[in-house]
Amino acid sequence: MIEKTMYIANDGKAFEDEEDCREYEARIEFSDILQSITLFSEDGKVIEFGNTLFTFDEALDDAIFILIPSYLRDERIKYFSDTVSELDGKLFPTATGLYRWDYNMDEWVSFKAETHRLIEMWEPMLNIKITSERR
Repeated sequence: MIEKTMYIANDGKAFEDEEDCREYEARIEFSDILQSITLFSEDGKVIEFGNTLFTFDEALDDAIFILIPSYLRDERIKYFSDTVSELDGKLFPTATGLYRWDYNMDEWVSFKAETHRLIEMWEPMLNIKITSERR
């Protein structure tokens, strides 16, 4: 007797490999995100990745900046981030915004968070108050 394990995607497509099945389901589930985010290289050029998780995974290795448009919901980005981490073991931002890869901290850093950190650091030194309207 031969035992054979098959993995069936939510749409009925069969796979012999569990990872292939999960990648296929994730690609369908996250097609809106994959089509919306933009990855940039160190020289500022857009990294094309064909809107699939497999090519996205490879492109993410070369990305220095990520732009996640604000029309995507943060809950979806968090879920996408968790899935990328689970499937590939890679870090991905968990909310919309512009991010840069910080080699020292080994993580994605939000430009918004970085700006707030710098303002908090400089306000007391310059003896000024930056209002929230100007942030």
